[in-house]
Amino acid sequence: MKPLTPEQQAQITYEDSTPDDQLTPRELKRKRNRAVKRKTRETEKQEKASQKQNEAAWKVQLKQRAEHEARDKVLDGLDDHHAFWALQRESLTAEQKAEYERVHEEMADWSLIMDSYNKGTDGTRPQDLADTIEEVKQLMLTTYTAPVELLLIPKFWTREWSAVFNRVAEQSEAARVFANYGYLLGPMANVYQTFRQKFITPRIPINVPSYVVMECTVCQKIGSRTNVLESIANAYKALNKPYKCGNCITSETNHMNAVVGYQSVVSKSTPFDKFGRVKDRDE
Repeated sequence: MKPLTPEQQAQITYEDSTPDDQLTPRELKRKRNRAVKRKTRETEKQEKASQKQNEAAWKVQLKQRAEHEARDKVLDGLDDHHAFWALQRESLTAEQKAEYERVHEEMADWSLIMDSYNKGTDGTRPQDLADTIEEVKQLMLTTYTAPVELLLIPKFWTREWSAVFNRVAEQSEAARVFANYGYLLGPMANVYQTFRQKFITPRIPINVPSYVVMECTVCQKIGSRTNVLESIANAYKALNKPYKCGNCITSETNHMNAVVGYQSVVSKSTPFDKFGRVKDRDE
């Protein structure tokens, strides 16, 4: 494409800056054609830029996928969680490691103290236990427990257990750090839960009512046996009252209703004299 002459460039500038109603038909046509070409070139430019971005993003995805696959192979080859945590800790800074290790030692001590009380091997006085309970209460206001039950899963760090791993790590910061690096930012969950149940919120025993089997004394059928509260059975026994099943009670009620109905009909149809005596049929 030949470069534009100064006259052509000046003509284009004039046509682009002049309102359409002041241009000749030929000038207006050239102006509109240039607008279409400019729009087409801009669209093509945007498409090329978008294509380049997509290609770059795709290359990044391929690189990340390759890195993940390579990492998965490494993780699958680890023998135990200590090797996994050692590999993970390589990504931490020296300051992060120092802080995590400091808190880890403190929480490990708390876990040992609570575990000794749980097992009854503390060898302390009752007042020491009361003080420990209050200190644990204050401690748990600012931290969460470490999910050590994760160690029950063999190779919990592999892709096979990724859903469980992520769900546990999302519970709290203490859970995330323990799952990824093995540091305790809070007491061990199993030790704390036992301590809490035994000393902080001890379980209240619930009296479960006992039941006995009673058999209908009228029909004595196998189907008449019913589980009733022991207190109700004792009441029947104390009153020397026969126990009746639902069917026998219904039959008895129907019989009584029939008798009462018959008596009502007879009383209404029998004529009486003014003294209340039954009249003769001839009267």
